[in-house]
Amino acid sequence: MSKGRIPESKEEAGNYVKNADQHLHAEDGTTTRGETLGMTPDELIELRGFKTSAFSGNPLSPGILDLQLNPLTQNRVTTVQSDEWLKNLGDFFRPILVRISGSNFINDTDRLVLNIAIPGANTSPTGQMTEQCLAQITPIGDCQVEMKCYTSQDAKRAGLPEGADGVQVASRVDLVELEKDEAGHDIPGKVVQKSISSASECTTKDNYSSASFIHKVEGASPKDTVHFFHRWINTKHPERNGPWTGPTSTPLL
Repeated sequence: MSKGRIPESKEEAGNYVKNADQHLHAEDGTTTRGETLGMTPDELIELRGFKTSAFSGNPLSPGILDLQLNPLTQNRVTTVQSDEWLKNLGDFFRPILVRISGSNFINDTDRLVLNIAIPGANTSPTGQMTEQCLAQITPIGDCQVEMKCYTSQDAKRAGLPEGADGVQVASRVDLVELEKDEAGHDIPGKVVQKSISSASECTTKDNYSSASFIHKVEGASPKDTVHFFHRWINTKHPERNGPWTGPTSTPLL
């Protein structure tokens, strides 16, 4: 759960710094929006540095969060580096956000991008959602699945719980791979079963605004196995997002 304006989740903090950097560097008359709100040019340069150190834009030299958020490259070193990046971002940017919050020029768009509430306004519910998102998954062909999400095992209809405005689906496709004999030849009918333990091992995340929807699995073929995790989300207040439920695995048609 977030304790302030900067999300504690590294994935959400990464999105936050991308959006903040773009917004505050945008032209605002003869200056930038950040300078209008009270930032110095050096502070804007430092903010850009946090963004580029996290997301380099160069696959040959990935950034800190490029590595940490990819299950194939995440390790102890990337975890330590991303922890330090998040701490340093907070130490740098929180005092600036306090200054911006008192600017006479702040508007609703600034508040939305930077997660700055209107003073004295109780604009959002508090507390993280605790309800599990229980998904019924039915393959329907063409690498598509029908998903219906429920708040409990005995719920009669798919539906969003109070405080949620959508469902987030995390997925990973495992291509069909046959077991091999001692000579290294494929054993017909013996498919390798691969395990998955958390949503952090998934490679794709998609959001849906209802509890019942059709999900197209990109980059997959019939008979591939897909592992899914689900959670209830609040897109306006991601600190309230519920816990991941899963995995649920199914072969595609």
